Amino acid sequence: MKTYFKTFAIITLSLLLTNCRKAPNSSRLQKSYEEAVKLHQAGNLNDAVFHYQSTALQCQYYPKDSLTYWWKAMCGQGEIWKEKNFLDYAQSDFEAVQQFAVRHRLDTAEYIACRKLTLIALEQQDYSKAKAYALRAHQISIKTPMSQEVTENQENERILSGSAYAIAYEKNIPDTMYRQLKRLSANTSLEIQTIALKLLSLYEIQGSGLQTHLLQYLRSQNEFSNQRFQKFTDASEREKKQLIAERDTIAAKQKNTLFISLTIFTLLLGSSLYAMADHRRKHELDRIRLILNQKEQTIHILEEKQESSEKLLSRLKEKEERMAELERRAQKLDEMQKLFGDRKEYMEKATQKMEELNTLKDQIHIKKKNGKRPNSNLGIVFYTVWK
Repeated sequence: MKTYFKTFAIITLSLLLTNCRKAPNSSRLQKSYEEAVKLHQAGNLNDAVFHYQSTALQCQYYPKDSLTYWWKAMCGQGEIWKEKNFLDYAQSDFEAVQQFAVRHRLDTAEYIACRKLTLIALEQQDYSKAKAYALRAHQISIKTPMSQEVTENQENERILSGSAYAIAYEKNIPDTMYRQLKRLSANTSLEIQTIALKLLSLYEIQGSGLQTHLLQYLRSQNEFSNQRFQKFTDASEREKKQLIAERDTIAAKQKNTLFISLTIFTLLLGSSLYAMADHRRKHELDRIRLILNQKEQTIHILEEKQESSEKLLSRLKEKEERMAELERRAQKLDEMQKLFGDRKEYMEKATQKMEELNTLKDQIHIKKKNGKRPNSNLGIVFYTVWK
């Protein structure tokens, strides 16, 4: 039973984590696209283009959501290029949307792209493409039911493209289409009105040579150009003010960042200097301790040497005393030897005198035997010997 509950809890947790991981993907795309639309409606075109491009790039990681948001982001970006009068960029974006829609069978996306391309082709005076795009949009609207809001002005675009194609190839415009074209010359949309007046002027010049709509066309064209220029100027002013505000904000952030960076740098520098000073102080203390230890060792060695020197001096003194004693003894010995030598010499002399005395004694004894009187000098000789 416990194993069952553990398994159920693990599966539930896995499903919750999976849903939590997948849920933000779609909401992130939706949030990015809604932010782009909001900026576009507010006239912040540069930021709107950035968010449209961000949405389109994120769609490559979520293929399922790309069917919903990619073509919408590209159409929004194409609208901005058209407002900025970059018709080539707008045409490239809408053509990419059309090809994407054909590949994935998205009728609504293809319909919107064809209608946008119809107006761009009319403005670029490529009337054959304009007619082809208008017919394709008309076919899709017949095949796929759409709301009136989506199909609004579609018939007007078809009439304009058909009339332009007939004028370009010098064909007669049917009366019904001509009446519809004249009706469009009074349309509330200044763009459609200008295109219709332009086509009417061209058709009249080619046919009867009249110029009844030319002056009206020039006025409408001038007003439309002024309106577009004013719109573009207002958008540029808004972008300029926004950029200035962003620049000021960035400058303020940079100042704060610089102040914080300098503060942090100062703290780091102070800490580094303190650490260096502390390290140097410790190193100096270690050096002083080492020097003191070396001096203590030197003092100890010197003391030992002094003790040994004192011992050596005492030994030397003892040796000197011994040497002095030996010298005294040697001197005494020399004196004794000298005295002994003198005595030896004296003894030799005494021995010689004794021998002489013995000789004289022998002579006296011999003379006594012979009846002679001893020599009177004998006493003198004897005295001399003992002396």
